[in-house]
Amino acid sequence: MNHMKQIYTTIAASFLLCAGLVSCEMKKELFGNDEIPTETGLVELGVDVDDKTNVVVTKAEATEGGEEIGESVEADDFPVSFTLKTNTNYKKEFIYSDIKGETVELPIGTYEVVSHTPGEMKKEMSAPYYKGSSELAVAKEVTQQAKITCTMQNTRIVVVYPEDFKEAFSEWTITIDDGTENALTFAHNSKKPDLNPAAKYWAISENCSSLSISIKATTTAGASVSESRSITKPADAADKNWVGGDALTITMKPIENNVGGVSGIKINVSLFFETENNESVEVPIEDEDNTETPTDPDEGEDGDTTDAPTITMPKNSYSLLKDMSEKADVTIKTPAGLKSVKVKIIAGNIKFGNIANVMFGTEAFELIENDQLKSTFEEMGISLPNMGDKEYIFPIQNFFPLLADEQMGVTTEEDGHVFEITVTDNNNKTVTDKVNIIVTETIKNEN
Repeated sequence: MNHMKQIYTTIAASFLLCAGLVSCEMKKELFGNDEIPTETGLVELGVDVDDKTNVVVTKAEATEGGEEIGESVEADDFPVSFTLKTNTNYKKEFIYSDIKGETVELPIGTYEVVSHTPGEMKKEMSAPYYKGSSELAVAKEVTQQAKITCTMQNTRIVVVYPEDFKEAFSEWTITIDDGTENALTFAHNSKKPDLNPAAKYWAISENCSSLSISIKATTTAGASVSESRSITKPADAADKNWVGGDALTITMKPIENNVGGVSGIKINVSLFFETENNESVEVPIEDEDNTETPTDPDEGEDGDTTDAPTITMPKNSYSLLKDMSEKADVTIKTPAGLKSVKVKIIAGNIKFGNIANVMFGTEAFELIENDQLKSTFEEMGISLPNMGDKEYIFPIQNFFPLLADEQMGVTTEEDGHVFEITVTDNNNKTVTDKVNIIVTETIKNEN
């Protein structure tokens, strides 16, 4: 019996020894090889929010009764984290209101302190996102006072439609592009009216020094008008790239022709930014190519053809099988030479949508030098354009047999199948147009 007791005692001791070793190993895995200091100090932290961009009001946004001032931002609900730099596995997290005016006890050492708007910043948001960080040294038996200032990490963008613009156009789509796949859009149409859009807060891509703004609109008379421009920051900007805290107000103005119609759109931009002298100022950004001359893609002020690209088609809408034998050649002309021809297909029913998604994807696809599409398009009798071409014909009618095939079915969407074509030339001028193909009758497949 005593012999068995000795065995149990030995096993228990071994187990405790192993547990101790495992505990040490787990501690190393959790906290690293560097031990957490046992001596502590105190920290009293203040968190401020630099919200000057959010409260700035441009003349375009001011109401007749006075200025609209944005609300100041309080940091009470901001999370705060203290991370020990010599051992990043050690982190203390709080909500600022819980430690505001209080002291926090921490092991001595150097910390990175971070505070930000609750949640994660997304590419596009309806509110500004603030964040700030600082390095803090905690000393033994000392109360260290520290302060973090959280600054806006995204860019505030507002689009303004004056009354004459709203009277001149029935629908429009404005696209702001920073070179990534996630462009920012403002749109108004009968299905989704939005005549007074709220500000959007956009996380512009890093090292982006130029933003592209384009608009495609339809006049109340039914004509299509397109315009685009690129904007860069003024020479006295502290940072030449677009950064968090910048604010843009974009105003659209119609340009009238000699007979009282609309010949184009003028895009005005007012920018709020920080200068090299650490001053926040608001200035208009002029565009020499867009200040005096009409922006109609087909004609200049005197009726002369400009060097902008043009898209011409016999009709904007076709009905199958009624228009089955008609030509639907989309003629693209670019005196400066082609840089990009993109086509986006918006399917008018589920069956064709599934096929189009597999063949072309859900986003706009490039035609120029697209080796993946070359063989497919050649089978359809469609040749692809080359970089620098000054003229290209895209035969939409070559899609008619596919769209009218009984396996595709009739279109169920009001607009039918939509082919949206966007052309950019070597001067970075862009024009967009679309063709609607409505299938009311299909062709029976004999095979």
